[in-house]
Amino acid sequence: RSKGLGPRQLIDRGALHLILRDVAERSGARIHDSRKLIRVDEHPDSVTAHFADGSSASADVLIGADGVHSTVRRLIDPDAPGARYLGLLGFEGTVDDAPDTASLEPGTMTFAFGRRAYYLYWKRPDGRIGWGANLPSPQYMSLKDARTVPADDWLHILRTTYANDVPGARLAAETTGETLQ
Repeated sequence: RSKGLGPRQLIDRGALHLILRDVAERSGARIHDSRKLIRVDEHPDSVTAHFADGSSASADVLIGADGVHSTVRRLIDPDAPGARYLGLLGFEGTVDDAPDTASLEPGTMTFAFGRRAYYLYWKRPDGRIGWGANLPSPQYMSLKDARTVPADDWLHILRTTYANDVPGARLAAETTGETLQ
């Protein structure tokens, strides 16, 4: 924790998306789904987004919450650096609490350097333990590609990678295909 700064907060991405959408809709913001953005015109007091279907929308601000391969970023700043693969595949799982993680305080995240790879874990509000791993992988895989690999295959890799780590071995061993992301 940095001096003078509050603790970081953690929220599941899907839950955050629902909260943001709900707040935006309640405030009167119009959300345009399933349209392909092809051009952005910036004006002194507004911005206009043009879509492939011939429609357009104008507003005070355009928020580009369209992911790592952002069309908005590319259109408003063509020279902005693009995403690049860092050689890691990310995984997340949940398990029940156990003695080796019982002392974790809610709101605290532990970053661990295992014998073969890094991982992190934290106590969730529901009492379970959430954990994440970034496994080295020379080959890029899209989320769609990664989901074609059976969960049991990923679990085997995670269990092998963290077999000699505490609590990493237990976290990997107790994660199931239903709790692995």
